[in-house]
Amino acid sequence: MINALFLCFLYLLNACVSPPDGDISSAQALLTQGRLASENKHYQQALDLFQSARETSPAVAHLAHFESGNIYARLGQPDLASREYEFALAVDPNHAESRHNLAVLRADQGRLPEAVTLLESMSEYVPALATLAVFSTKQGDYQKATDALQRALSIEPTSADLHRDLGSLYMKQGLYEKATDLLETAWNIDSTHAETARLLGLLNEHKGIPSSAVVFLRRALALRPTHTETHYNLATALVKAGRRKEANAYMQRFEELAERGAYIAQLRRSLDDAPNDIRLHTELANHYTALGDKQRAHSHYQAILLVDSLHLETIVRYSTLLLKEQDLAQSLSLCERGIRTFPKDVQVAQLHSTAGYIHLLRAEYERAEDHFTRSLRLDKKQPHVWNNLGNLQQRRGDLSNAEDSFEQSVATDALFADAHFNLAVIYQRKKAWPSALKSFRTVLQIDPQYARGYLGLATVYESVDSTHLAIDAYRQFLDQTEEDAQGRTHAEQRIAHLESKY
Repeated sequence: MINALFLCFLYLLNACVSPPDGDISSAQALLTQGRLASENKHYQQALDLFQSARETSPAVAHLAHFESGNIYARLGQPDLASREYEFALAVDPNHAESRHNLAVLRADQGRLPEAVTLLESMSEYVPALATLAVFSTKQGDYQKATDALQRALSIEPTSADLHRDLGSLYMKQGLYEKATDLLETAWNIDSTHAETARLLGLLNEHKGIPSSAVVFLRRALALRPTHTETHYNLATALVKAGRRKEANAYMQRFEELAERGAYIAQLRRSLDDAPNDIRLHTELANHYTALGDKQRAHSHYQAILLVDSLHLETIVRYSTLLLKEQDLAQSLSLCERGIRTFPKDVQVAQLHSTAGYIHLLRAEYERAEDHFTRSLRLDKKQPHVWNNLGNLQQRRGDLSNAEDSFEQSVATDALFADAHFNLAVIYQRKKAWPSALKSFRTVLQIDPQYARGYLGLATVYESVDSTHLAIDAYRQFLDQTEEDAQGRTHAEQRIAHLESKY
């Protein structure tokens, strides 16, 4: 750790030559701008703004260093993050958030006793008490962990997280009745937390109620689908419930996830020795994306772009992830960066595709069409781009070109159900009933659970007066969907109308 007295000296020296505190309002404005930039994942811009805030007024220096530390921690650069938190504490030794975050970094670096020491004096800061409980548990000091969580609960008695953490701690000690009360309270407060559901499942299994255990563990997986341990827990509960065939499927998935997890751990160890290795960051980002851990995926993509802001593969992958998260502005910004820099690279076809889709969502049809067209010039074998172009043309009422685009899509990928469906809709609008029927049937051959396919089929049957077939198709639609309330209402009304004819 940097010597605290030395850091204090540096700041006192800096204060002698810094602008007067009359600039504090300007510095606070810079902090606000920096936080906004950080929220939008413009990390370098945020770091520059925090530096400007420090230079503008020493009164906010601890906050600027704290925010900078958070960015470096998010980007997987613990040494730089530690330095910033230490600077913050040199200015304000009582800044709880910096002390807490520094303790977390120390623990991650294998310096657990030092982390515990940092936290022990923070008896009024709930996050520090919760973290102290975790670290004390790792040290085997269950009493210190229990005391910390009980103190935290006295401050925040309605916290589901604290009830769950203390319940989990009691489970580790074999105090199952105490654990049950706390976990049930946590679940009553918040029934959306996967870990609470998992722990309740394990408690029910321990009590010899495997059927209840299965219910809670299924709920836990629904909330956290790629959690390795929950797959194992559910497999064992199913075995105890006498459902071995189901158990085998979850055990197989557990083994797959465990293998991936071991590889990720290996990659992370390698990254410790080479923190700027783009290949390692790329592999980790890809794995975390596949596992649905978007936060970690973000951090690795951002780390790559700090090393190489024009790394094309990362720009392509990260823009796609941002699109899926509905961060349209950031996704589009990345696409435009890659397109400007590598206009003729074949990978840029995907960037044009992403940018086009964003403009399509915004109803900016000319821009969308331009991007789709440019994407297809670089790579014509993109069924999704042809499909999106067809959707755009259909929205404009250009059915002829839309039909051509959808046909190009299915010619490129004969198993692309969405494109077959869209083509069927075009035929339906043109009253080309045989072609529409053929395309809707193709959709359902590809995906028998494609609910809208049954609805489309029903409307065509009704149009050609095949009443019984229409009713059957409407009923199949109802069997396939629970979420489409409007579609269900329509189908029920049409069934009632058609049956009233008899």
